Amino acid sequence: MTGLTMHGRDNGRGTWRLAVVNQTNVILLAGAIAFAVALWSLWPLVIWVVAEGLWLFACGISPGLRDWLLARRLAHGASDPANLAAASPRPGSAPGALTPAYADRVGSLERVVAEIHLLAQERQLQRDSLAGLGPLLEAFGRMAVLHQRLSHFLSRMTSERLREELARISNSAAAEQDPGIKLSLRQSLTLIQRRLAQHEKLESTQRALGIKMSTFELSVEYLRSQVFGGASESELVAEINELRSSTGFLLATESEAQAQLARFEHPITAVGAPRR
Repeated sequence: MTGLTMHGRDNGRGTWRLAVVNQTNVILLAGAIAFAVALWSLWPLVIWVVAEGLWLFACGISPGLRDWLLARRLAHGASDPANLAAASPRPGSAPGALTPAYADRVGSLERVVAEIHLLAQERQLQRDSLAGLGPLLEAFGRMAVLHQRLSHFLSRMTSERLREELARISNSAAAEQDPGIKLSLRQSLTLIQRRLAQHEKLESTQRALGIKMSTFELSVEYLRSQVFGGASESELVAEINELRSSTGFLLATESEAQAQLARFEHPITAVGAPRR
């Protein structure tokens, strides 16, 4: 799904421009001119003008036709090696090894950014106005790496397991008569409670990061619809700057998550009571 079908900001200028320069439309115009010259009559041109008006009207009201025109233009631009080299994202925008699910999301966003560059070239926008897209791709790649790491950890060390361990040690401490062992069990109980609180914080971080990633993807698609819809360079720069400011949380979140994950390096069962 493109940003055009999700947002209603397209003002028609981008759609009509693509409809007019569409290869099929140009061929029909050339044919109408050739018939007019051959027949020495204006009727072929009159028919073409009427058909052209209907074509532009249909493109203006049909999201399906707008998306088809955009796809045709992007396919044509991508086939040009010069355009492809200029529009392709920089290598390494997604650091670290990603699983297929996360790699697909990063790859999809890279393709949207490449489409934005191609559309900007079509409109002859200054490349400096889109300079912030590279750091945005890098930031999303870091988000993907962090979310993947958190998801992998949380799938191995679940809250349920910690709560079960907490209940087991609590029952052992309540039944234990030896003061020394009881003290050790209480110390283990405190440690498990602390780790459960840290685990729940990691779960909250993972959920919040997932929401931010989804919002980020929608925002980049919306930026594509703005470029297609004829937004000014100042509007595009403002949108990109807003996106960049939305990633300001990333460095602190990465540091905090890494510190929390480091606390789980040693198995909690090493300090627990023997299982009975």
